[in-house]
Amino acid sequence: MKKIFVFLFSISTAYFLQAQTFINYNTLSGKDAGATVSAYINNNSEMSGSFYLYENWENNATVLFKNEEVLIKNINFDALRGKFVSQISTDSVFVFYNLDKVFILGKTFININNKYYQSLDSSNPENGFLKEYYIKEIKPEVHVISNKVLKPGEKKLMHKYYMYLNNTLTEINLKKKDIL
Repeated sequence: MKKIFVFLFSISTAYFLQAQTFINYNTLSGKDAGATVSAYINNNSEMSGSFYLYENWENNATVLFKNEEVLIKNINFDALRGKFVSQISTDSVFVFYNLDKVFILGKTFININNKYYQSLDSSNPENGFLKEYYIKEIKPEVHVISNKVLKPGEKKLMHKYYMYLNNTLTEINLKKKDIL
């Protein structure tokens, strides 16, 4: 009886470990220390696309954090989380929180209310036109009877435009009917 119990316990443990797809190693102190480590164990094969802004991880960036500049060589923007991440290994990333500014590949990103926006106005990055990146997930197309995936889902990188003046963020709809 004991052997059967151990066998069933090990099978159920193995099953639950395979079902797990994401681990978040938060700081143990309970304080917001500025970063966490995340690991993607199992990628979802039914989705295509990426939620990173840049395809390549070899992006030299200058990060401004509490009036200190730090050069980071492998940084990317995770549009799903809305945070900057640095790749530690093939399945683990280091997530940065509370960064003031990020200068990456000639683009300036600023932090407004814990969200990062790309500044489109190079003369005045604090005020002016901003661009927010986000992910729109399109669900996979599944056959009703056989439950087979006919068309994989997609992660599409989308963006919105904003005007930032006097600490007020206003969304701008760039559609012909809104302009005319």
